[in-house]
Amino acid sequence: MSATEEHKKYLTLTNLGGRPPRFSKEELEEEAEMFLEWLQRPTSFYFKHFCTERGYPAQYLTKFAQTNDRFREVYEYAKTVQETKLMMGGLINRLNSGLVKFALVNHHGMSDKQVIVQQTNNFDSVLQNIDGRSKDIVNDTTEPTITE
Repeated sequence: MSATEEHKKYLTLTNLGGRPPRFSKEELEEEAEMFLEWLQRPTSFYFKHFCTERGYPAQYLTKFAQTNDRFREVYEYAKTVQETKLMMGGLINRLNSGLVKFALVNHHGMSDKQVIVQQTNNFDSVLQNIDGRSKDIVNDTTEPTITE
């Protein structure tokens, strides 16, 4: 199955095994621009799809971002775009809600759990908090004041 004309420009890098290729600064910046261009398509929000079109493993995106400032900038922007597309697709029921939830929880730090902070007040901690003040309450030597 051959790539369509629209996708042929994305199929320039191929890695058929062996040692990972090294990319120059210019190649990484060109790759960042290709990533930006790919991201503009309405159905482009699964980054591994971009990687398969380009012919390299998805882990390369992180490696590229670590070694090139422009790619890191584009990658962070792409994560924001991905989160927005997922959220909007879920809100208007255009995307499967289960997959949207999965992606948002696992890749964007969202959670559907309630975090309940419970303060434990056992008897020892209560005694430590009042630390002698209870005696003052019982042995109060001040005269009560009467107000009119």
